[in-house]
Amino acid sequence: MYWAFFLAVSIAFLSDGVEMLIRTRAFFRNKSKLSEFRSGLEEKDLCDPNFTVIMPAYRNSDAAGRSVRHLLEIGIPSKQILVVDDFSNDQYTTAREMSKLGIRVISITRNSKKVGAINLGLDAVKTDYVILLDSDSFVVSSYQRLREAMLEMQILGLDAMAGRVLPCGYSPTVESELFPLSEKRSRWLQLQWLEYDQSMRLGRGAMYALKKAESKFRIKYAEVSSVSGAFGIFRRTALIKALKRFEDKEESFLGEDIERTWKLLDNKGNIGYSDDIIVLTSAPLGAVGHFKQRVIWAEGLFRCVFTDFGLSLVRRKLAGASYAMSLVRDVLLQPLRILSLALLFSNPVGLFSILLFYFILNILLTREVSHDMYPSTKILLLLPFYRLYVSTIPTTVGYLYAFLHQIKLYAKPKRVIPPIRIANEWNGF
Repeated sequence: MYWAFFLAVSIAFLSDGVEMLIRTRAFFRNKSKLSEFRSGLEEKDLCDPNFTVIMPAYRNSDAAGRSVRHLLEIGIPSKQILVVDDFSNDQYTTAREMSKLGIRVISITRNSKKVGAINLGLDAVKTDYVILLDSDSFVVSSYQRLREAMLEMQILGLDAMAGRVLPCGYSPTVESELFPLSEKRSRWLQLQWLEYDQSMRLGRGAMYALKKAESKFRIKYAEVSSVSGAFGIFRRTALIKALKRFEDKEESFLGEDIERTWKLLDNKGNIGYSDDIIVLTSAPLGAVGHFKQRVIWAEGLFRCVFTDFGLSLVRRKLAGASYAMSLVRDVLLQPLRILSLALLFSNPVGLFSILLFYFILNILLTREVSHDMYPSTKILLLLPFYRLYVSTIPTTVGYLYAFLHQIKLYAKPKRVIPPIRIANEWNGF
Protein backbone atom coordinates (compact mmCIF):
# COMPACT_ATOMS: atom_id res chain seq x y z
CA MET A 1 0.00 0.00 0.00
CA TYR A 2 2.81 2.36 0.95
CA TRP A 3 4.69 1.83 -2.31
CA ALA A 4 1.52 2.28 -4.36
CA PHE A 5 0.98 5.60 -2.60
CA PHE A 6 4.59 6.64 -3.13
CA LEU A 7 4.38 5.68 -6.82
CA ALA A 8 1.24 7.79 -7.30
CA VAL A 9 2.95 10.78 -5.70
CA SER A 10 5.99 10.28 -7.93
CA ILE A 11 3.78 10.26 -11.01
CA ALA A 12 1.97 13.41 -9.85
CA PHE A 13 5.22 15.36 -9.60
CA LEU A 14 7.43 13.80 -12.28
CA SER A 15 4.80 13.80 -15.04
CA ASP A 16 5.07 17.57 -15.04
CA GLY A 17 8.77 17.36 -15.92
CA VAL A 18 8.32 14.57 -18.48
CA GLU A 19 5.54 16.50 -20.21
CA MET A 20 7.78 19.57 -20.39
CA LEU A 21 10.49 17.49 -22.08
CA ILE A 22 8.06 16.22 -24.72
CA ARG A 23 6.66 19.69 -25.37
CA THR A 24 10.14 21.24 -25.57
CA ARG A 25 11.17 18.78 -28.25
CA ALA A 26 7.95 19.39 -30.21
CA PHE A 27 8.23 23.19 -29.98
CA PHE A 28 11.77 23.36 -31.36
CA ARG A 29 11.03 20.75 -34.02
CA ASN A 30 8.03 22.77 -35.27
CA LYS A 31 9.62 26.20 -35.11
CA SER A 32 11.75 25.98 -38.28
CA LYS A 33 8.88 25.03 -40.61
CA LEU A 34 6.63 27.74 -39.14
CA SER A 35 9.37 30.34 -39.63
CA GLU A 36 9.90 29.27 -43.23
CA PHE A 37 6.19 29.43 -43.97
CA ARG A 38 5.75 32.86 -42.36
CA SER A 39 8.74 34.33 -44.21
CA GLY A 40 6.89 33.80 -47.51
CA LEU A 41 3.51 35.19 -46.49
CA GLU A 42 4.05 38.52 -48.24
CA GLU A 43 4.50 36.75 -51.55
CA LYS A 44 0.98 35.34 -51.38
CA ASP A 45 -1.68 37.04 -53.50
CA LEU A 46 -4.36 37.39 -50.82
CA CYS A 47 -6.98 39.93 -49.85
CA ASP A 48 -5.98 42.22 -47.01
CA PRO A 49 -7.72 40.84 -43.90
CA ASN A 50 -10.33 43.08 -42.29
CA PHE A 51 -10.53 42.95 -38.51
CA THR A 52 -11.78 44.76 -35.43
CA VAL A 53 -10.17 44.92 -31.99
CA ILE A 54 -12.85 44.33 -29.32
CA MET A 55 -11.82 45.50 -25.86
CA PRO A 56 -14.12 44.89 -22.87
CA ALA A 57 -13.42 47.54 -20.22
CA TYR A 58 -14.53 47.68 -16.59
CA ARG A 59 -13.57 50.55 -14.27
CA ASN A 60 -10.02 50.96 -15.58
CA SER A 61 -10.11 53.98 -17.87
CA ASP A 62 -6.39 54.76 -17.31
CA ALA A 63 -5.20 51.27 -18.29
CA ALA A 64 -7.66 51.08 -21.18
CA GLY A 65 -6.52 54.49 -22.41
CA ARG A 66 -2.85 53.40 -22.43
CA SER A 67 -3.75 50.20 -24.26
CA VAL A 68 -5.82 52.01 -26.91
CA ARG A 69 -3.15 54.68 -27.46
CA HIS A 70 -0.60 51.95 -28.08
CA LEU A 71 -2.92 50.27 -30.61
CA LEU A 72 -3.09 53.57 -32.47
CA GLU A 73 0.70 53.95 -32.27
CA ILE A 74 1.35 50.58 -33.92
CA GLY A 75 -0.88 51.59 -36.83
CA ILE A 76 -4.35 50.20 -36.13
CA PRO A 77 -6.95 52.73 -37.39
CA SER A 78 -9.35 54.07 -34.75
CA LYS A 79 -12.36 52.84 -36.75
CA GLN A 80 -11.10 49.27 -36.26
CA ILE A 81 -11.20 49.50 -32.44
CA LEU A 82 -14.35 48.93 -30.39
CA VAL A 83 -14.41 49.39 -26.60
CA VAL A 84 -17.34 47.87 -24.72
CA ASP A 85 -17.85 49.69 -21.41
CA ASP A 86 -19.06 46.77 -19.29
CA PHE A 87 -21.23 48.84 -16.92
CA SER A 88 -18.27 50.46 -15.16
CA ASN A 89 -20.79 52.59 -13.25
CA ASP A 90 -18.26 55.44 -13.18
CA GLN A 91 -20.47 58.22 -14.62
CA TYR A 92 -19.25 57.21 -18.10
CA THR A 93 -15.65 58.18 -17.32
CA THR A 94 -14.35 55.13 -19.18
CA ALA A 95 -16.58 55.81 -22.19
CA ARG A 96 -15.70 59.51 -22.35
CA GLU A 97 -11.95 58.89 -22.13
CA MET A 98 -12.10 56.34 -24.95
CA SER A 99 -14.30 58.50 -27.17
CA LYS A 100 -11.82 61.40 -26.85
CA LEU A 101 -9.37 59.20 -28.74
CA GLY A 102 -11.85 58.81 -31.59
CA ILE A 103 -12.69 55.22 -30.60
CA ARG A 104 -16.14 53.75 -30.95
CA VAL A 105 -17.51 52.93 -27.48
CA ILE A 106 -20.62 51.03 -26.44
CA SER A 107 -21.85 51.31 -22.84
CA ILE A 108 -24.18 48.61 -21.53
CA THR A 109 -26.80 48.42 -18.79
CA ARG A 110 -25.26 45.85 -16.44
CA ASN A 111 -21.92 44.22 -15.73
CA SER A 112 -21.82 41.03 -17.79
CA LYS A 113 -18.54 39.45 -16.60
CA LYS A 114 -16.65 39.93 -19.87
CA VAL A 115 -18.37 37.26 -21.94
CA GLY A 116 -21.52 39.38 -22.28
CA ALA A 117 -19.44 42.37 -23.34
CA ILE A 118 -17.67 40.25 -25.96
CA ASN A 119 -20.97 38.94 -27.30
CA LEU A 120 -22.33 42.48 -27.60
CA GLY A 121 -19.14 43.56 -29.37
CA LEU A 122 -19.47 40.68 -31.82
CA ASP A 123 -23.04 41.77 -32.60
CA ALA A 124 -21.78 45.27 -33.38
CA VAL A 125 -19.01 44.38 -35.88
CA LYS A 126 -19.08 42.73 -39.30
CA THR A 127 -15.39 42.13 -40.04
CA ASP A 128 -14.06 38.68 -40.94
CA TYR A 129 -11.69 38.63 -37.97
CA VAL A 130 -11.73 40.02 -34.44
CA ILE A 131 -8.95 40.52 -31.94
CA LEU A 132 -10.02 40.17 -28.31
CA LEU A 133 -7.78 42.28 -26.09
CA ASP A 134 -8.02 42.92 -22.36
CA SER A 135 -8.04 46.58 -21.41
CA ASP A 136 -4.95 46.12 -19.19
CA SER A 137 -2.87 44.53 -21.97
CA PHE A 138 -0.48 45.87 -24.63
CA VAL A 139 0.09 44.49 -28.13
CA VAL A 140 3.85 44.88 -28.56
CA SER A 141 4.03 43.44 -32.09
CA SER A 142 3.39 45.60 -35.15
CA TYR A 143 0.23 46.04 -37.19
CA GLN A 144 2.03 44.23 -40.03
CA ARG A 145 2.67 41.17 -37.86
CA LEU A 146 -1.01 41.01 -36.87
CA ARG A 147 -1.97 41.26 -40.52
CA GLU A 148 0.43 38.40 -41.40
CA ALA A 149 -1.12 36.24 -38.66
CA MET A 150 -4.54 36.71 -40.24
CA LEU A 151 -3.13 35.88 -43.69
CA GLU A 152 -1.79 32.68 -42.16
CA MET A 153 -5.25 31.95 -40.78
CA GLN A 154 -6.76 32.51 -44.25
CA ILE A 155 -4.32 30.18 -45.99
CA LEU A 156 -4.55 27.36 -43.46
CA GLY A 157 -8.20 27.71 -42.46
CA LEU A 158 -7.53 28.48 -38.79
CA ASP A 159 -10.34 29.61 -36.50
CA ALA A 160 -8.09 31.25 -33.92
CA MET A 161 -4.49 32.29 -33.32
CA ALA A 162 -2.90 32.51 -29.88
CA GLY A 163 0.00 34.85 -29.15
CA ARG A 164 2.89 34.94 -26.69
CA VAL A 165 1.39 36.64 -23.64
CA LEU A 166 3.82 37.80 -20.94
CA PRO A 167 3.16 39.50 -17.58
CA CYS A 168 3.86 43.08 -16.56
CA GLY A 169 2.95 45.32 -13.62
CA TYR A 170 -0.53 46.66 -12.92
CA SER A 171 0.36 50.13 -14.21
CA PRO A 172 2.78 49.35 -17.02
CA THR A 173 4.25 51.18 -19.93
CA VAL A 174 5.55 49.15 -22.84
CA GLU A 175 9.01 50.73 -22.72
CA SER A 176 9.53 50.04 -19.01
CA GLU A 177 8.46 46.40 -19.21
CA LEU A 178 10.50 45.13 -22.17
CA PHE A 179 13.85 44.48 -20.54
CA PRO A 180 15.74 41.30 -19.53
CA LEU A 181 14.99 39.48 -16.30
CA SER A 182 18.48 40.19 -15.04
CA GLU A 183 17.55 43.83 -14.43
CA LYS A 184 15.84 44.97 -11.25
CA ARG A 185 12.27 43.79 -11.10
CA SER A 186 9.84 42.25 -8.59
CA ARG A 187 10.77 38.62 -7.93
CA TRP A 188 7.13 37.62 -8.27
CA LEU A 189 7.06 39.22 -11.69
CA GLN A 190 10.30 37.54 -12.79
CA LEU A 191 8.98 34.12 -11.76
CA GLN A 192 5.67 34.76 -13.50
CA TRP A 193 7.51 35.94 -16.61
CA LEU A 194 9.29 32.59 -16.90
CA GLU A 195 6.12 30.68 -16.04
CA TYR A 196 4.07 32.51 -18.69
CA ASP A 197 6.82 32.18 -21.29
CA GLN A 198 7.07 28.41 -20.89
CA SER A 199 3.31 28.08 -20.77
CA MET A 200 3.06 29.91 -24.10
CA ARG A 201 5.96 28.28 -25.90
CA LEU A 202 5.54 24.75 -24.56
CA GLY A 203 1.80 24.73 -23.91
CA ARG A 204 0.75 26.48 -27.13
CA GLY A 205 3.72 26.19 -29.45
CA ALA A 206 4.06 22.44 -29.00
CA MET A 207 0.49 21.91 -30.22
CA TYR A 208 0.76 23.75 -33.54
CA ALA A 209 2.84 22.60 -36.50
CA LEU A 210 2.93 22.49 -40.30
CA LYS A 211 4.14 19.85 -42.72
CA LYS A 212 5.78 20.60 -46.05
CA ALA A 213 5.35 18.59 -49.25
CA GLU A 214 6.55 19.77 -52.66
CA SER A 215 7.12 23.35 -51.44
CA LYS A 216 3.56 23.56 -50.09
CA PHE A 217 2.64 23.84 -46.44
CA ARG A 218 -0.35 22.23 -44.75
CA ILE A 219 -1.49 21.90 -41.17
CA LYS A 220 0.09 18.99 -39.35
CA TYR A 221 -1.83 19.75 -36.17
CA ALA A 222 -3.49 22.86 -34.77
CA GLU A 223 -5.01 21.91 -31.45
CA VAL A 224 -3.80 24.65 -29.11
CA SER A 225 -5.90 24.01 -26.01
CA SER A 226 -6.00 27.53 -24.57
CA VAL A 227 -6.05 30.93 -26.28
CA SER A 228 -5.29 33.45 -23.53
CA GLY A 229 -8.11 35.64 -22.28
CA ALA A 230 -5.74 38.63 -22.55
CA PHE A 231 -5.28 38.35 -26.32
CA GLY A 232 -6.44 36.21 -29.22
CA ILE A 233 -7.25 36.51 -32.92
CA PHE A 234 -10.47 34.80 -34.03
CA ARG A 235 -12.50 34.20 -37.13
CA ARG A 236 -15.64 36.11 -36.16
CA THR A 237 -18.23 33.53 -37.26
CA ALA A 238 -16.39 30.72 -35.45
CA LEU A 239 -16.18 32.79 -32.25
CA ILE A 240 -19.90 33.65 -32.39
CA LYS A 241 -20.73 29.95 -32.70
CA ALA A 242 -18.45 29.06 -29.79
CA LEU A 243 -19.86 31.75 -27.46
CA LYS A 244 -23.51 31.15 -28.33
CA ARG A 245 -23.71 28.50 -25.62
CA PHE A 246 -22.84 31.05 -22.92
CA GLU A 247 -25.29 33.85 -23.73
CA ASP A 248 -27.14 33.48 -20.42
CA LYS A 249 -24.28 32.18 -18.27
CA GLU A 250 -22.14 35.26 -17.71
CA GLU A 251 -22.24 35.13 -13.92
CA SER A 252 -21.01 31.52 -13.75
CA PHE A 253 -18.62 31.80 -16.69
CA LEU A 254 -15.34 31.55 -14.84
CA GLY A 255 -12.75 29.82 -17.05
CA GLU A 256 -13.54 32.14 -19.95
CA ASP A 257 -10.42 31.56 -22.05
CA ILE A 258 -10.30 27.77 -21.62
CA GLU A 259 -14.04 27.28 -22.13
CA ARG A 260 -14.05 29.42 -25.26
CA THR A 261 -11.04 27.57 -26.72
CA TRP A 262 -12.41 24.13 -25.94
CA LYS A 263 -15.72 25.03 -27.54
CA LEU A 264 -13.88 26.07 -30.71
CA LEU A 265 -12.08 22.71 -30.75
CA ASP A 266 -15.34 20.92 -30.03
CA ASN A 267 -16.73 22.60 -33.17
CA LYS A 268 -13.89 20.94 -35.18
CA GLY A 269 -11.93 24.19 -35.32
CA ASN A 270 -8.18 24.58 -35.81
CA ILE A 271 -6.16 26.87 -33.55
CA GLY A 272 -2.63 28.12 -34.20
CA TYR A 273 0.07 29.88 -32.19
CA SER A 274 2.48 32.67 -33.08
CA ASP A 275 5.58 33.02 -30.92
CA ASP A 276 6.43 36.42 -32.40
CA ILE A 277 3.12 38.11 -31.54
CA ILE A 278 4.03 39.45 -28.10
CA VAL A 279 1.45 40.87 -25.70
CA LEU A 280 2.05 42.25 -22.21
CA THR A 281 -0.73 41.79 -19.67
CA SER A 282 -1.06 43.00 -16.08
CA ALA A 283 -0.05 40.57 -13.34
CA PRO A 284 -0.04 40.88 -9.54
CA LEU A 285 3.31 41.90 -8.09
CA GLY A 286 2.66 40.80 -4.49
CA ALA A 287 2.14 37.43 -2.84
CA VAL A 288 -1.45 38.12 -1.76
CA GLY A 289 -2.64 39.28 -5.18
CA HIS A 290 -0.83 36.40 -6.84
CA PHE A 291 -2.44 33.89 -4.47
CA LYS A 292 -5.95 35.22 -5.20
CA GLN A 293 -5.33 35.13 -8.95
CA ARG A 294 -4.14 31.51 -8.89
CA VAL A 295 -7.08 30.43 -6.73
CA ILE A 296 -9.43 31.84 -9.38
CA TRP A 297 -7.49 30.13 -12.18
CA ALA A 298 -7.58 26.78 -10.37
CA GLU A 299 -11.31 27.17 -9.72
CA GLY A 300 -11.88 27.84 -13.41
CA LEU A 301 -9.82 24.82 -14.51
CA PHE A 302 -11.67 22.50 -12.12
CA ARG A 303 -15.05 23.62 -13.39
CA CYS A 304 -13.92 23.38 -17.02
CA VAL A 305 -12.61 19.81 -16.98
CA PHE A 306 -15.94 18.47 -15.70
CA THR A 307 -18.03 19.73 -18.61
CA ASP A 308 -19.42 17.98 -21.67
CA PHE A 309 -17.39 20.12 -24.07
CA GLY A 310 -14.28 19.38 -21.98
CA LEU A 311 -14.90 15.65 -22.38
CA SER A 312 -15.51 16.16 -26.10
CA LEU A 313 -11.81 17.06 -26.53
CA VAL A 314 -10.87 13.41 -26.04
CA ARG A 315 -11.49 12.73 -29.74
CA ARG A 316 -8.82 15.31 -30.70
CA LYS A 317 -5.35 13.79 -30.71
CA LEU A 318 -3.23 16.43 -28.96
CA ALA A 319 -5.96 18.43 -27.27
CA GLY A 320 -7.40 15.21 -25.90
CA ALA A 321 -4.03 14.17 -24.48
CA SER A 322 -3.59 17.61 -22.90
CA TYR A 323 -7.09 17.41 -21.41
CA ALA A 324 -6.48 13.92 -20.02
CA MET A 325 -3.21 15.10 -18.47
CA SER A 326 -4.96 18.05 -16.83
CA LEU A 327 -7.77 15.86 -15.54
CA VAL A 328 -5.56 13.15 -14.05
CA ARG A 329 -2.36 14.93 -13.04
CA ASP A 330 -3.65 18.40 -12.20
CA VAL A 331 -7.04 17.53 -10.68
CA LEU A 332 -7.55 13.90 -9.66
CA LEU A 333 -4.04 13.45 -8.24
CA GLN A 334 -4.11 16.78 -6.41
CA PRO A 335 -4.90 15.21 -3.00
CA LEU A 336 -1.76 13.10 -3.31
CA ARG A 337 0.34 16.21 -3.86
CA ILE A 338 -0.84 17.54 -0.51
CA LEU A 339 -0.62 14.22 1.35
CA SER A 340 2.89 13.71 0.00
CA LEU A 341 4.20 16.11 2.64
CA ALA A 342 3.87 13.21 5.07
CA LEU A 343 6.52 11.36 3.07
CA LEU A 344 9.11 13.85 4.27
CA PHE A 345 9.09 11.93 7.55
CA SER A 346 8.49 8.38 6.29
CA ASN A 347 10.85 8.33 3.29
CA PRO A 348 12.87 11.53 3.03
CA VAL A 349 15.49 9.96 0.73
CA GLY A 350 12.91 8.91 -1.86
CA LEU A 351 11.12 12.23 -1.77
CA PHE A 352 14.40 14.14 -1.96
CA SER A 353 15.35 12.13 -5.07
CA ILE A 354 12.04 13.00 -6.76
CA LEU A 355 12.33 16.68 -5.95
CA LEU A 356 16.00 16.82 -7.01
CA PHE A 357 15.11 15.37 -10.43
CA TYR A 358 12.22 17.83 -10.72
CA PHE A 359 14.45 20.78 -9.80
CA ILE A 360 17.27 19.88 -12.20
CA LEU A 361 14.79 19.29 -15.02
CA ASN A 362 13.07 22.64 -14.45
CA ILE A 363 16.36 24.54 -14.40
CA LEU A 364 17.71 22.86 -17.55
CA LEU A 365 14.47 23.36 -19.48
CA THR A 366 14.25 26.99 -18.42
CA ARG A 367 17.78 27.66 -19.66
CA GLU A 368 16.87 26.01 -22.97
CA VAL A 369 13.38 27.45 -23.56
CA SER A 370 13.70 30.92 -21.99
CA HIS A 371 17.34 31.55 -22.89
CA ASP A 372 16.48 34.92 -24.48
CA MET A 373 15.25 36.25 -21.10
CA TYR A 374 18.61 35.83 -19.35
CA PRO A 375 17.23 34.70 -15.96
CA SER A 376 19.61 35.05 -13.03
CA THR A 377 20.88 32.03 -11.11
CA LYS A 378 18.83 33.09 -8.07
CA ILE A 379 15.61 33.12 -10.10
CA LEU A 380 16.45 29.75 -11.68
CA LEU A 381 16.86 28.25 -8.21
CA LEU A 382 13.62 29.81 -6.97
CA LEU A 383 11.57 28.71 -9.98
CA PRO A 384 11.07 25.04 -8.95
CA PHE A 385 9.98 26.14 -5.45
CA TYR A 386 7.59 28.60 -7.07
CA ARG A 387 6.13 25.89 -9.32
CA LEU A 388 5.65 23.54 -6.38
CA TYR A 389 3.95 26.28 -4.37
CA VAL A 390 1.57 27.15 -7.22
CA SER A 391 0.70 23.52 -7.86
CA THR A 392 -0.15 22.81 -4.21
CA ILE A 393 -1.51 25.58 -1.98
CA PRO A 394 -3.49 28.04 -4.19
CA THR A 395 -4.50 25.24 -6.56
CA THR A 396 -5.99 23.17 -3.73
CA VAL A 397 -7.90 26.16 -2.38
CA GLY A 398 -9.26 26.89 -5.86
CA TYR A 399 -10.41 23.30 -6.33
CA LEU A 400 -12.23 23.41 -2.99
CA TYR A 401 -13.98 26.64 -3.97
CA ALA A 402 -15.01 25.11 -7.29
CA PHE A 403 -16.37 22.00 -5.58
CA LEU A 404 -18.42 24.11 -3.15
CA HIS A 405 -19.66 26.28 -6.01
CA GLN A 406 -20.95 23.23 -7.88
CA ILE A 407 -22.85 22.13 -4.75
CA LYS A 408 -24.44 25.58 -4.48
CA LEU A 409 -25.49 25.51 -8.13
CA TYR A 410 -27.44 22.29 -7.56
CA ALA A 411 -28.82 23.40 -4.17
CA LYS A 412 -30.32 26.78 -5.07
CA PRO A 413 -32.84 27.62 -7.82
CA LYS A 414 -31.48 29.17 -10.99
CA ARG A 415 -31.82 32.95 -11.18
CA VAL A 416 -33.06 34.56 -14.36
CA ILE A 417 -30.35 36.93 -15.64
CA PRO A 418 -31.70 40.16 -17.11
CA PRO A 419 -30.87 40.83 -20.76
CA ILE A 420 -27.92 43.04 -21.73
CA ARG A 421 -28.99 46.31 -23.32
CA ILE A 422 -27.04 49.20 -24.77
CA ALA A 423 -27.18 52.23 -22.49
CA ASN A 424 -25.26 54.61 -24.74
CA GLU A 425 -23.19 54.45 -27.92
CA TRP A 426 -20.34 56.92 -28.40
CA ASN A 427 -18.80 57.85 -31.77
CA GLY A 428 -21.00 55.36 -33.65
CA PHE A 429 -20.09 54.67 -37.26
